[in-house]
Amino acid sequence: MNKKYTNLEIKFPGELKDIVIASISDLPFLGIIENEEELIVSFNKKTINTEFLNDLQLQLNQISNEIALGEFEEIEEKNWNENWEKEVPSIIVSETLGIAPEWKIDELNTKNKVIINPKMSFGTGGHETTKLCCQVLEEIDLKNKKILDAGTGTGILSIVSIIYGAKEVIAFDNNEWSIRNAIENFKLNGVNNQIELDQFDLDEEILPKVDIVIANILSHVIERNLGSFSNAIDTNGKFIASGILIEQEDNIIEKARLVGFDLLNKKHLNEWTVLVFNKL
Repeated sequence: MNKKYTNLEIKFPGELKDIVIASISDLPFLGIIENEEELIVSFNKKTINTEFLNDLQLQLNQISNEIALGEFEEIEEKNWNENWEKEVPSIIVSETLGIAPEWKIDELNTKNKVIINPKMSFGTGGHETTKLCCQVLEEIDLKNKKILDAGTGTGILSIVSIIYGAKEVIAFDNNEWSIRNAIENFKLNGVNNQIELDQFDLDEEILPKVDIVIANILSHVIERNLGSFSNAIDTNGKFIASGILIEQEDNIIEKARLVGFDLLNKKHLNEWTVLVFNKL
């Protein structure tokens, strides 16, 4: 007998997307599809009951009353796999870089191809902040550099860093789902021997010394850890910060200057920004 799954919709204003994703990261979901103002989250059918749904809605209400649970549908394992694979897209980041799950990798005609299987996690490379960070990694000199990927997620930015010449990457996240998925993706791309992967909380660890820090995480987490990032980066090293809305960038730039960063460049895509700093 095929296993049965439940796909649950979570609807929200677009600017709350990253916060919603972060808030559900510890739930026992099997997969997640990101749309602009909606997530479709897949669970084992046995997980979903009235108590679970009520608790989840209360949790989301603590963020905003504009976040609501939508429709849910029950499907069997065969259909779940087919639907999931059909929905996960291939992404063209630039003329030279594409990202796709392994079953769609042949759709890419780019010189560099990154395989990301997000089946036990979220993050396919389609989000604006991921694209912006990848574009920056293409543009700056990574040759022989040691890089820290803070909040690695599915591991995309660590993999791209190796592709563009980094000597070594230290990646970390505080969520078990991320660690499991990143391990798989590092192996799929043949870079697992060049990336050190750790699980810890950014607020609780002293970061290692590196040439470049990449932090594609929530803006308020970046802000409260600017001092730690600064201490980790050698003089004339680089700090790449994203997960930041355009309306938040002036605050981050001002606070970053107070801890020894000088803004070199910024890029925008829709409402999102990536900031590139030099460590003085």
